[in-house]
Amino acid sequence: MNVKTATPTLSLYKWKKLGKESLLNALRLHRDAILLFKAGSFPSAFQLSVLSLEEFAKAKWVEHY
Repeated sequence: MNVKTATPTLSLYKWKKLGKESLLNALRLHRDAILLFKAGSFPSAFQLSVLSLEEFAKAKWVEHY
């Protein structure tokens, strides 16, 4: 039995919303990382900084998709 699955597509509105939310999430994570760094929690601050960069990269990828 061969079942084809349809690839869902996103509307332009949803792509823009995804990019915006990714960017806002990146900024929030970065602010949290700064707070953790100032509190002396360096490993957690580093981890959140990396996660923030990943979210920022996703926002940029969506922008150029």
